[in-house]
Amino acid sequence: MLTVRGFLLFNKAHAMLVNFIKSTLNCVGLKPESRLRRWFNFIYWKIIFKSQRFRFIQKINCRGLKSHYASVIKRLQERVARHEPIRVGFFVTMDSIFPFQPLFERMLDDPLFEPYIIVAPPCTYGREFETENGLKTWNALVKIYGEERVWRGFDWETNAYHDYSAQLDIVGFNYPHTVVHPYFYASYLYRKPVLMISTDYGFFLSKGNSQKWVMKKFFIHSLWRYYASTSWFVETAQKAMFNKAENVELTGFVRMDAYKSAPLKKEGERKVVIIAPHHSISKKISLQVSNFLKYAELFQRLPEMYPQIDFIFRPHPYLLKHLVKLGAWTQEQTDDYMTRLAAHPNMEISLGGNHLPLFARSDGMIQDSVSFLAEYYYTGKPQCYMLRDKGRTEAQLNDFGIGCLSHTYHAFREQDILDFLDHVILEGNDPMKAERDAFAKENVTLNWPHVTEKIIASIKSELGVTS
Repeated sequence: MLTVRGFLLFNKAHAMLVNFIKSTLNCVGLKPESRLRRWFNFIYWKIIFKSQRFRFIQKINCRGLKSHYASVIKRLQERVARHEPIRVGFFVTMDSIFPFQPLFERMLDDPLFEPYIIVAPPCTYGREFETENGLKTWNALVKIYGEERVWRGFDWETNAYHDYSAQLDIVGFNYPHTVVHPYFYASYLYRKPVLMISTDYGFFLSKGNSQKWVMKKFFIHSLWRYYASTSWFVETAQKAMFNKAENVELTGFVRMDAYKSAPLKKEGERKVVIIAPHHSISKKISLQVSNFLKYAELFQRLPEMYPQIDFIFRPHPYLLKHLVKLGAWTQEQTDDYMTRLAAHPNMEISLGGNHLPLFARSDGMIQDSVSFLAEYYYTGKPQCYMLRDKGRTEAQLNDFGIGCLSHTYHAFREQDILDFLDHVILEGNDPMKAERDAFAKENVTLNWPHVTEKIIASIKSELGVTS
């Protein structure tokens, strides 16, 4: 039986080999679309990744982790007995990706906990992107919670990373992918005397993302608790995870607890429609749902066609970056597009931050995002989902995602979007309303808006706290 340490050594050697090959291909000038590069990707994904890495991960011996967490819990119970607060740190990559925010805020009001936010921006897009997003996220969160509660995982003034593991008792991950410095990832922290928790940063609606990238990763297996949003996730994890998802707990989607306190739209206010395009413009990734390039110029015309509607352009955080990185547009084209879009008096640009207040202000949404497809059900409002081909899109979604898609209005061409605005938004003709609300109650809004309390009660129970 392969031990956890043995797996991590294999994992590190595997990553070093792949990075070496990729670096070599980059150095000799092979572009992503070259034949040799495509062959490398095929061999890596179809042979090495599936047949070796997945096989090894199913052989991890988790008994070491169980005893490790048992000792950590015993230590924390002793802290509780001494009336010492439990120090909790939440790693935040971007201010728009903070699903544990309601839990953090709830802990601020509970004397048992001493919560902090550690800003750990993505480092995979280069130092400039890391610094820009780190500073933006830090400023946004400090404005809300103050510098005492928001720590710098990456210090853009000194270009140094800070390891806070010795100062924490529980660490919360808001993002499952390895886009951050190792100090803020499970493969480093699982050896520390801390409880590691995580949750869905968004609803899992696609086949590839849910199983390949989360349920079979060492990340989720190494956690003390993973708080799942849907029964679908738990049922699928029980089949996909080698430990039968014994560390996965069904609680509901904690992120949406914050929607209850979002300011509601006042009667008589102007109609507001969100435009939320996804970033998956590349044909070389498994998930392909973006229709942005098809409708980009329509989005420019909509504010003039509908002066009585206020539009909010809320692209996926990676869309503008991918337009340039993948060669779809130049930086100049991207900047010009955003400048022209922002020039419309009834067009608001939203490039980050909490999107729930936007949901509350809106009357509907035009989108081809993934997690938003489920999240918008909490509003009870209609959405128009842009599709290239319904069968092709459904083939990329799991059963839960297909269910969410089936209760939205669909757009295959520009006229479908215009019909949605004319009839559903302006005229208020929403024939799917009752069916949509019934689906949400049964499948989406589990324990809402009390998911935070459920997680708090679960943690306290493990620590031996009765109240």
